[in-house]
Amino acid sequence: MSLQYQQGDNSEECNYRVAIHLNNVGVALLERRAYKQALDTLKDAVTVVRQAFVDEDDENQSSMLTKAARRLATPKSLVLASSGLVTISEDAGFETIRPLTHAGGSDQALCAVKMEHFGQEDRDIDIDSATVLHNFSVAHLLLARVAKTNSCAKQLRVGALKLASLSYRTLSTLLVVRDENELENMIMLKPNLFLIAISVLRCLVHALHESNQVIKAQQSYQRLLLLEAAIGEVDEPPCLTGKSAAAA
Repeated sequence: MSLQYQQGDNSEECNYRVAIHLNNVGVALLERRAYKQALDTLKDAVTVVRQAFVDEDDENQSSMLTKAARRLATPKSLVLASSGLVTISEDAGFETIRPLTHAGGSDQALCAVKMEHFGQEDRDIDIDSATVLHNFSVAHLLLARVAKTNSCAKQLRVGALKLASLSYRTLSTLLVVRDENELENMIMLKPNLFLIAISVLRCLVHALHESNQVIKAQQSYQRLLLLEAAIGEVDEPPCLTGKSAAAA
């Protein structure tokens, strides 16, 4: 996994590419259960995403990329009986959302979201920011589960909650619709938005439950169920049905 700059890249485009790369390295480290290294890498990804908002370059990005490469080459895995982690791609689309909505209760795994290198004009900085914040939150929560002290675990869970809440607030502004038809159209046009929203809500439920905030966990779980129910009522696009038939 490497990143190559193209001559003529502007500052904002470079920031985007670096942030996406760091996010994906962080997700790869989560898969390898190298939670501390994943957290450090995703922290850098959040920093670079912030720079994209102001079109600002950072000379430290080269150092961030070098450190991320070293972590990926020598992952330091931590023992965890079952991380309950599933990795999904943001461009997987409608066919990936449906299976996610079928799992209930404790079967709802944490989801880390891999970002794709779309053209800059096709990116949504709010969705990208929410995605990186979400993965950073997942890293906090998984690291909390293997923390050596209760105080450290508590501090990490607090961080996970803050990040997941911020991610969800960012997405909430994009999820406002006037009626069912508009919701259905949005699900079809921006499946990645709903894929990430489901992932964020799942993380919130886990983080709240593990922090013994039962009532808030139930409230977030109800939001998750409502979102999943809305997605479940959308008919599968004909193009996907045709694709499935062709594959068969």
